Amino acid sequence: MADNQDTTDGDGPVAPLKWLIPAAKAATEGFASQKTATKLECEALAEVLPVDELQHLTVDFQLAPIPGSRKDLRLEGNLEARVDQTCSVTLEPMSTSINEPFSARMTWKLPDAKLASSEDAELSILDIEDVELIEDEHVPLGRIVYETLTAAIDPFPRKTQESGTWASGWGMDGAKDSPFASLGALKKAPSNDN
Repeated sequence: MADNQDTTDGDGPVAPLKWLIPAAKAATEGFASQKTATKLECEALAEVLPVDELQHLTVDFQLAPIPGSRKDLRLEGNLEARVDQTCSVTLEPMSTSINEPFSARMTWKLPDAKLASSEDAELSILDIEDVELIEDEHVPLGRIVYETLTAAIDPFPRKTQESGTWASGWGMDGAKDSPFASLGALKKAPSNDN
């Protein structure tokens, strides 16, 4: 099978990035590689991500057997992307660079949910290892990269980190030009009930 084939997430829709890596490639000694999204792949991703355009996406990754496990593999990598978005404050176009690592344990069979939940009862959600299923003897690299990229994109990007105004007369930090300043003034005004 080729590296770029359709993959589904169970009964879910087809993943927009169809990178499948044969698990047999890493079964004995592992390997490292790099994938770069084509223009068509970038366009397909931009249609389902909260971005105006995905300029580029490059992924460096390595896949290797986990010592002491039966046949589980460790997928580790880093994605670099550049996205165009609209500033949530000024509504101006802006570009953002993303550099995000990812890691997952790839397994042929997911552990029993009841057993895993009892063993992990004392662990924080951040301590639990990300476990992914090897699908049809392939590592779903495209789906994992897509999920990592989705989580890394700021849904409310700001062109500047300086405090400014959301719109004319609205202060982001509750400054005097905000509508809350008017309410505060009303609250402080002397009462004429007598």
